[in-house]
Amino acid sequence: MWHKISLPKSGYSEKVHEELQAASSVEISLVECGEVIELFGDFEVVPVSYAPHAEPIRSEIDWTAQWTDHSPGYHDGVSSVTLPTGKTISLKPGGGFGDFSHPTTKLMLELMAPYVSGKTCVDVGCGSGILTVAALAMGAKEVWAIDIDPLALAHTRENLLLTDGKSRVFGPGEALPKETPDVILCN
Repeated sequence: MWHKISLPKSGYSEKVHEELQAASSVEISLVECGEVIELFGDFEVVPVSYAPHAEPIRSEIDWTAQWTDHSPGYHDGVSSVTLPTGKTISLKPGGGFGDFSHPTTKLMLELMAPYVSGKTCVDVGCGSGILTVAALAMGAKEVWAIDIDPLALAHTRENLLLTDGKSRVFGPGEALPKETPDVILCN
């Protein structure tokens, strides 16, 4: 739960602060990127640089065995699923999260379907690239896949070889495009 939110001073922001202080939970809603930009338009855009650090916490994992055991539709080295739009996408096993079995992934595939066609999308925390591949299959104009995990970035790149469409993959320290995306996807 959020403990603090900063908004420019206005009657609207005071009302938001009052409601957040009184709330026992915060509801998150799907909004267009333009609406978010409009809401936070008075804020100064500050470039952010980060260098994430992660300690290895596991030994080598046999990803093929993991996907064979847990991923629906897995055979002949790939896992396939039919999207709500009727198109089928495939993924190879690898170290990035997202193999069609997790309930939030299934929910994201349903929720994103009406929003991505013809749009520029960002897949934040791309993992296996499942949302990137799905957005392209659903007609996205372009998808930017972003992650801090080198295994996930490699996995996304491998899965993008199985699909058509314009995509770019970004890791830590890489400059993102200056254009404003239309849709942000994160699972």
